[in-house]
Amino acid sequence: MLHSEDEQEREFLFELESINKIGIEIEKDLKKIESYIKETPLSTLEAFKTYIEPKRNLDKIIYFYDLFLKSAENIYKQQEKIEIIKNKEIVKEEFDKEIKIIKCLEKIKGELFNFKKYQDIHAVKKFCDEVNKNVNVNLEMLEKSFFKYIGHQFPNMNYKTKICNLSNFLYLNREKSIFVKKYVDLFIIKYGSRKIENKYIELVNRVICLHEWIEEVKKVNDFLFEEDITGSINKEILEKLMLELKVVISHALMDIDRKNKPENLIYLIKLYS
Repeated sequence: MLHSEDEQEREFLFELESINKIGIEIEKDLKKIESYIKETPLSTLEAFKTYIEPKRNLDKIIYFYDLFLKSAENIYKQQEKIEIIKNKEIVKEEFDKEIKIIKCLEKIKGELFNFKKYQDIHAVKKFCDEVNKNVNVNLEMLEKSFFKYIGHQFPNMNYKTKICNLSNFLYLNREKSIFVKKYVDLFIIKYGSRKIENKYIELVNRVICLHEWIEEVKKVNDFLFEEDITGSINKEILEKLMLELKVVISHALMDIDRKNKPENLIYLIKLYS
């Protein structure tokens, strides 16, 4: 078995292999026995129950053994492929590496699904825990790459990149509430009104261009996420941005009124309107 370092797992798999060989021999004998069943009286068949039931259980063990070995080998291959992609492949286009890693992770998660009903087996649980740790390390790396790019690009997105593949994958595979909060916070930092609270001209322009500003927010989200995701994200971002804008306008109005400077009157009128 590839990369096996645990002695207990090796012994476990060795036992399964031995059972498999025994099962093959039993299978041969049972085939001979079953050929006589149709001609055998029902009372006689009762005697075979002690053989038939263990055989069924043995089939399940053999099936699990084959599944475990094949899935584990496939997972190790994908893990090795990820390391090659990260460390050796040359990037031709933005997010090429990330998309290739996503494909590998999706295959790993598919193999892990095969073990879902075997989680009570210690060796399986231990194996899955180790694989999931490795998956999470790669998910964290992908998330950092995503937020680093978004942080640099906002608000001027390159709509020709394949980043939408990455954003949708992260939304589905990370803790949704945490991921969305980080994404929304990034929008607040970039589009928030706090930083222009005392800059009346910019604040007035923000209010005048409010529709274009909202459409830009929606455009970015529509590009990054699937249609069934964008609705809730747009709602959360716009609610927070509008609340902050209202608070900033309120503070600005009070500040202008308090200073009572004639040159600020024009801003007062525009903000009130």
